[in-house]
Amino acid sequence: MRSPFALLMLLCSATGLLGQEACLCGSRHSVGPSFKVHGRLSAWNGTPTLRIWIVGTKRILGVHEEGEVHLTTPLPKELMHPPASFVSFWNDEVYGDFELCPLTKSRPGVMQFVCIKSASNLVWMTRKK
Repeated sequence: MRSPFALLMLLCSATGLLGQEACLCGSRHSVGPSFKVHGRLSAWNGTPTLRIWIVGTKRILGVHEEGEVHLTTPLPKELMHPPASFVSFWNDEVYGDFELCPLTKSRPGVMQFVCIKSASNLVWMTRKK
């Protein structure tokens, strides 16, 4: 009797059905549960191009990119600010609350990679030059 129950528990935990919703970012799976931060999303030279600074910290998170083309994992519709293009992130930065899926584990001194699951309370600002 115990082995079918143990198998069911193992399958549920592996698929995220026991209270942790699994995130899928393009072809990559999250390494943990989603988490929320208040931060600033902006474009930078280098890889990854889009990064989130967590307000009040020195922590910067890299937004997942796949392959040669930037952001094959689509951004949430809330971030598609008119004009809805990647170019707008070079001129603007976005403050808000972001729900993120971790693609790498958090380690001190190392940029953690994430993908954006959702965004809310957004404030768009033109970058200072």
